Amino acid sequence: MVEAGSPPPAAQRGAIQVCVSALLEREGRYLALRRSVHAVKRPGEWEIPGGAAEFGEDPGDAIVREVSEETGLKAESPETIGLASEVVTDDGAVCHRVELIFVAREPRGEVRLSDEHEVFDWVTIDELPPTIPGAVRQRLKSMLAAGER
Repeated sequence: MVEAGSPPPAAQRGAIQVCVSALLEREGRYLALRRSVHAVKRPGEWEIPGGAAEFGEDPGDAIVREVSEETGLKAESPETIGLASEVVTDDGAVCHRVELIFVAREPRGEVRLSDEHEVFDWVTIDELPPTIPGAVRQRLKSMLAAGER
């Protein structure tokens, strides 16, 4: 990983990647997915639904698409609740990843996992995978404590 504030030489710099992720809430619990053990990237790791926005794609449309592709659920009216930013090295390429984090309440349908994931669970905020940014977990706790829905 390249340290923020210390950009790599121009020849090694990559693009800015816009990503989206969603906390899907159902009856006060959130959907967590475990990646397939055969996945090329992060095999067996727990995460929340999401992925990269396509070039020119609105992030709101991207999260609806990603949720549908990965879970078979329909996320209606997702709300942006946070932002994460990091510089990562992936397969030797340096990329500045900017991730918009959404919450979608009571998604419609039944979970049907794609080949990318093999297990799912509905968990409490405290049980969310440790790969979820701490700022997102804190925002959720504050939001629920204040009675926001």
